[in-house]
Amino acid sequence: MKKIAKILLEVLLILFASVVLAVSLHGIKGNPNETELNSLKWKDEGPLELSPDRGRFALTYSIVENKSLQFSLPIAKFAVPDVAYSNNNYVSLFAPAVSFAVIPGYILGKALGASQLGSFAAIAVFALLNMLLIKNIVSRLTGNNLAGTISGLIFLFATPAFPYAVTLYQHHLTTFCLLLSIYLVLKYNNLLSLSLVLFLSALSIPVDNPNAIFMFPIGLYAVGKFIKVEDLEKKIIFKINYLGSIAIFVAIIPIFGLLMFNKLSHNQQLKLSGTLTAV
Repeated sequence: MKKIAKILLEVLLILFASVVLAVSLHGIKGNPNETELNSLKWKDEGPLELSPDRGRFALTYSIVENKSLQFSLPIAKFAVPDVAYSNNNYVSLFAPAVSFAVIPGYILGKALGASQLGSFAAIAVFALLNMLLIKNIVSRLTGNNLAGTISGLIFLFATPAFPYAVTLYQHHLTTFCLLLSIYLVLKYNNLLSLSLVLFLSALSIPVDNPNAIFMFPIGLYAVGKFIKVEDLEKKIIFKINYLGSIAIFVAIIPIFGLLMFNKLSHNQQLKLSGTLTAV
């Protein structure tokens, strides 16, 4: 009976939060072309009046519609001031992962006649997942399912998490990487979960570059689990689990993806987008 009540409570929580987020999404219907994006309806007085929204949406738009990591002139004008000019191309000043993460939402939204709304809704999905992660983390730490539910609701609707959930910002993807890593360590703490923690730590960097600092402690914890230290009389021996070596290698994949993006975007693998000169 308790298990059924727990499931019912979680379903009701998801439904309630989903409805509130759905009616709060910042946006309007339509699949604008490049010219329309620069109109007041969409830009300065529309749902994309905030430059971070425009900059990230511009990259998503360019990837899906133009099959390019560089901006055409109309898209560059739309994305100002978050635009750089590098290697004879207009490019984004933002870390790329958010723009890639919302592509499914853009495509689904476009099919329904609301590409911008679909993109923003993808962030709302991550906000919903973060609420559930907090609920489960708190429930696990306290042994109180109600405390977890209340904590999840407070996080999503009584903090800045709410406005960030209905716009195109990186905060909820960053939070997702951190919370999922904590949840994996608390619940599983095995080879597979620790490997995923390392992967998430690396993946958070293309989401927002300062995440390298935020995720460092939990990433270091995961690495430490793969290293065995033997203190002998005259020397200390470090032994690395060979499976741990594979996990560390897997964590390099997101970094490699970021380097490839830098190469294809502005032709400088080791130069982050945010360090380019804005135009």
